[in-house]
Amino acid sequence: MIITVLGAGAMGSALAIQASHVSGNDVRLWGTEFDHHVIEELTGTGVHPYLKVAVPKSVRVYPDQEIGVATESVEIAVIAVSSEAVRQVTSNLGHLLTKSKAVMSVAKGLTTSRSGRILTMHQAIEEEFMEAHLPHAPVVSIGGPSIAREVALAVPTSVVYASSAPRAMDRCAAAFESSNYRVSRTSDIVGVEICAVLKNVYAIGIGFCDGISENRGSTMNNTKAALFTSTLSEMKRFVKAAGGAENTVYGLAGIGDLNVTCLGGRNSQFGRLIGSGLSPKDALSEMKAKGLTVEGYSSTEKLFDLATQLEREGNLEVNADLPVLLGICEVLYKGRNPREIVGELI
Repeated sequence: MIITVLGAGAMGSALAIQASHVSGNDVRLWGTEFDHHVIEELTGTGVHPYLKVAVPKSVRVYPDQEIGVATESVEIAVIAVSSEAVRQVTSNLGHLLTKSKAVMSVAKGLTTSRSGRILTMHQAIEEEFMEAHLPHAPVVSIGGPSIAREVALAVPTSVVYASSAPRAMDRCAAAFESSNYRVSRTSDIVGVEICAVLKNVYAIGIGFCDGISENRGSTMNNTKAALFTSTLSEMKRFVKAAGGAENTVYGLAGIGDLNVTCLGGRNSQFGRLIGSGLSPKDALSEMKAKGLTVEGYSSTEKLFDLATQLEREGNLEVNADLPVLLGICEVLYKGRNPREIVGELI
């Protein structure tokens, strides 16, 4: 199977490593214009600068100007860029992917359509293909608890692939699944993608507690458990309102991914910095200095916009149904003290 991973960040590179372990795969890793440093390191030392893991020599690495070679005869294209870049990458490269058999999405975020509606990643990818009048393969989204470095190190991991096209899902699972990387399948692509966004945002809020507790000199495990429980209820209401299945929230894409993100994901780290006293702006700067992006920050505002959209359609009551989300919004965008918000929410 010819697999091209578009984006040489942590998760894209981890998936390229995983795919290289599956017999019969021809794996290519292409770096965007923002991945020059990564490509240089991989070409020179063979070690990924963020993952701190060696990339097998069987994974062929390509800089941004060699996109044509990297996508030649591609069968599975993996879009592994941030949610904010998904539309641009799809628009720019769509003509190179028209003969692929599946397009996979790694990004966990939301974007805005040209008409102003909030779209999930698979909707955004499909819209870009349609607007360019290009034929395209089915989209398969990846969800579930999968920290990139652990995937790269072959730590036992279970994920969920979601698509409305079972054959494309099976093809992708066959290309990536191994004894250490197990793949579940679901047709609930909306539920999986909404969960992927929600868990990042809620992990920020739960992360506030870690920062606050560092200053207090005592743990806040009781508080975190209460917020975790409230968060699951909100995720269930949100996913149902968006047209997803409630049981998705209680699977790998929901509770599984929320748990692992709270334990040590970058969104949780970002929340901890804010809880410790940094402003959201300063916390973002500190994360960026470490080479870490925080998908949940930009996603919070878009989630609120989507919630408002769903409220207009009669599917949700924002104030009544989403108090934790609103509290996180107030800290990130309105300057509220996270200590006050955490106290109010429980």
